[in-house]
Amino acid sequence: ALKGNMDAMNCVVSSLAPVWDGEQWGGLEETSNPASLTKMLFSHPSLKDYKYPADSIDNDKLVELYDYCEDCGFECNTVLVQQQKFGDIIRNVLATGHAFPVLDNNQYSFIIDNPQAYPFHILNNQNILSEGLQNTKNFDELPDGLEISFINKGVDYKQDRIECYYDDSIADDPTRRAQAKLEKVEYKFVTDRVQAWRLGKYNLAKRKLRPET
Repeated sequence: ALKGNMDAMNCVVSSLAPVWDGEQWGGLEETSNPASLTKMLFSHPSLKDYKYPADSIDNDKLVELYDYCEDCGFECNTVLVQQQKFGDIIRNVLATGHAFPVLDNNQYSFIIDNPQAYPFHILNNQNILSEGLQNTKNFDELPDGLEISFINKGVDYKQDRIECYYDDSIADDPTRRAQAKLEKVEYKFVTDRVQAWRLGKYNLAKRKLRPET
């Protein structure tokens, strides 16, 4: 039997969200799939009268994202301990699945950054009418890699740190590693070491190969 007072208690909890069964969204199950969590958030009870009706969400794209995350092993895991804007939470959840939300004809849809034959660019009222159609190319000095901090489930959900390099050979060369310029980032919605590294590689590639905005 326990005696005395406990100073603290830790626990691991799981989200219950709709899961795609190949034909329809089923009942609530334990899942970390970013698409399932996105669907759950849009209809979460905490939104009360502001919950989004089903027809305001692009179901076809959400299903495509669900399958993509399942195939790639993308998960979203975090603990929200501070009040955040709804839109920021949605964007952070989708970012773990290499996706982001867009508003298309009064319906929320999702752009998935998966391999495709042709590149695309989004043109909308915000970047055409308000700002004028323009293109910007960044010439920032890019880092050699990232120093990623995250909560690692592999070490009992403690704060951890990994290094991720654009050129993997740097990690095997002590001299180049000591001279490497690393940018510090924090991934709050990832708890898996491999996924944190993969997300770092993805973000490094975006900055190098997509300098235009």
